[in-house]
Amino acid sequence: MFHIALCDKDPAKIKSLTHHIQACPDPPDTICIHPFTETEELVDECRSGARYSLVILETMTTAPKSMDAARTIRSYDKQVPIMVVSPTIQYCAEGYEIPLYRYHENPIPVETLWSDLKNLMTEPLFPQTHSLVFTNWEGIHKVLMKDILYLQTVNNHLIVKTAKEEYSMRGAITATERKLARYHFFRCHKSYLVNLHHIRSLTGEQIRLDTGETLPVARKKAHNLRISLQNALGETI
Repeated sequence: MFHIALCDKDPAKIKSLTHHIQACPDPPDTICIHPFTETEELVDECRSGARYSLVILETMTTAPKSMDAARTIRSYDKQVPIMVVSPTIQYCAEGYEIPLYRYHENPIPVETLWSDLKNLMTEPLFPQTHSLVFTNWEGIHKVLMKDILYLQTVNNHLIVKTAKEEYSMRGAITATERKLARYHFFRCHKSYLVNLHHIRSLTGEQIRLDTGETLPVARKKAHNLRISLQNALGETI
């Protein structure tokens, strides 16, 4: 799942850009758009730990405010690609300092937008050699993404399961899903977030992992799970 945060004060512009994004032909991944009409709201989401696959700050009449928002978002998320769309290119040089993925003058040609989206969805921007860092009553833990089999929500906390260890961490599975989607984790069930790289087979409403363990799959999730597996691994299961 490719999560895009789209911010503009004008709902009509959000609607228009959303339409163009959703019309992208043959996208390499499933796209989910999160609209914001206030930069402060988006910044607060990032401050609280929300993570996106792409942030688009679109056609602000006050370009400096967009650049300030981009700079603040970058302080919370060092990796997320940030695209600023502005009526003028005079602030473009600031993008190198932030840094930005793209600085486009409005309007963006639709073909250029589609090209950027496809490049971002196919480039390995978020490899599984990165780590999930969290704290619990035992202290601070740093676990490589590639070592995590799945996360399971239990009561008010999450279980982080690897082949050798099991950890408990605070957090909601919905927020964690958005944070880990860009590392090839998929919400296969209301209670489970699975690492696509550890799936050996998918049969009916059940996943079998390479450890032999099985996880449930919600019926409505099965189709998108197969698409995500194909996109992430280049394989059909």
